[in-house]
Amino acid sequence: MKDRIKIILTIFAAAAAVSCVKQTPDLSDCETGIRLLFDWITPAQPREGTSALNVDITGDNGDMSITSPIPGRELDILPGLYRFTAWETATNVTIDGTVLTLSSADGTASQPQPFTAGTTTDTVENTDDYQQIHVPMYQQTRDLVIRLQFIGDGISLIRTASGTVSGIALSREVVFGFPPVDGRIRPQSITDGSIGYTFTEGTDGWFTGSDTLLGIDGDSDQIFEVTVGFDDDISTTESVDITSEMNGFHTVDVDEPWVISITLSIGASFEMSIVDWYSGAESWLTAD
Repeated sequence: MKDRIKIILTIFAAAAAVSCVKQTPDLSDCETGIRLLFDWITPAQPREGTSALNVDITGDNGDMSITSPIPGRELDILPGLYRFTAWETATNVTIDGTVLTLSSADGTASQPQPFTAGTTTDTVENTDDYQQIHVPMYQQTRDLVIRLQFIGDGISLIRTASGTVSGIALSREVVFGFPPVDGRIRPQSITDGSIGYTFTEGTDGWFTGSDTLLGIDGDSDQIFEVTVGFDDDISTTESVDITSEMNGFHTVDVDEPWVISITLSIGASFEMSIVDWYSGAESWLTAD
């Protein structure tokens, strides 16, 4: 996993006057000023041209939903303990509290748009000075690329290849992004399901499919089921347990696609078997 680098982007503005006269000794009825800042945890970064961040603030003295420029913003808030959750708007993704959920149909996920999100809990103190609240922003999606190579007597009759990967996250906590904040190799999801793959043959003879995932379900096995179609409406299906091959998905070189390359042998009787396979981050894997 790459070294974590923190980038703090700050908008400094003239401090606003507090919004009430502090007459009580404990100042509990008066708002104090905070600077809400976002720390982009490498390799997370805001998408180019993205709109303002969505921010939910939930705490002792009330809840609010605001938007903020990517660097941050200033606001007045009553002292107390609060949870701050921020995220970029993305297609096929909703957020409730700190839970991210993919749109899906019958347990089959839609692809999420790449986005970042983060959450922190902090105490807003009684003070005349502006207090800085930092929200760590993590990458929340990663591409899973599957490459298939076929050998054997039956390959000339191949017409289509498709498949599914089960045991992926349909909903999970924000903190189990890429990498998960506690370094967990296989973070658990709240709900799990599958995602479909369609493969296209390239000039190199490999069939390649790619999907964007919210993550894997660490409590489930990941099973890749591939179906190969031949002439005359004949097809054959093979299941491959890729659970151990997904152990680096949340933690290893997460700014790159994770690639699984599988070589399958297909005989004249259309029986299919695995010959070889390997996995890893795209930068150090070459499927040839």
